[in-house]
Amino acid sequence: MGRAVHLMELRGFCFATPDEVMADPAFSLPHELVGRYGGGLWQRLRHERRREQARAPVEALLREQAAAWDARGPGRVRLQVRGRRAL
Repeated sequence: MGRAVHLMELRGFCFATPDEVMADPAFSLPHELVGRYGGGLWQRLRHERRREQARAPVEALLREQAAAWDARGPGRVRLQVRGRRAL
């Protein structure tokens, strides 16, 4: 194996220690996904990206609705309670 490593180094490959690899920010993300074939890094990163893309419009809508609620004020909203109007 030593010769193979030496040949790879001659071709410009470089190697990282386990500590250097684990210091990469990609490995510091919490594991919240178990994919079809386990928790692969690329599957997890794709899942996180898709989740953020789905979350952003929902959060924007919630902020918009909260702002609209604040603009109307709670006294202007009417609720139906058991068929009767309530203030």
